[in-house]
Amino acid sequence: MPSQQKAAPLRSAGKIADLGPDYPPLYWSWVEECLREVFHKSKAEIQQTLQRSRKGFGKAPDDEALMLYHTSPLQLAAILAGAADRPLTADELLAYAKLQNRRRADRPSPDEILQAHVSDPRQSLRTAGQ
Repeated sequence: MPSQQKAAPLRSAGKIADLGPDYPPLYWSWVEECLREVFHKSKAEIQQTLQRSRKGFGKAPDDEALMLYHTSPLQLAAILAGAADRPLTADELLAYAKLQNRRRADRPSPDEILQAHVSDPRQSLRTAGQ
């Protein structure tokens, strides 16, 4: 039997406050993890980069700042790491997949992660020898 309660209508965020207080810090923590684990930046580099970036984004008008939160944390981390002008390497893709799956209770094995990324050049080598 369907619930008699009406679901809240879906709408997009019109200002940063619409994201809720937990989302911006969570987003930046994802960017930080990508910088550390995908792009292998040092703690000092990450602190300096994030401090400078947050300060700059904090001055942006709400509509421009909202665009930031529509960007993948991986994409922003690539920009901040100076890696946005090239394709991600197979190792970077694997590191990002591991990062995404870290919060899952049923974490896949590294082989399952590689199988999920058929664009990984190592995958074709692995299946070719079987």
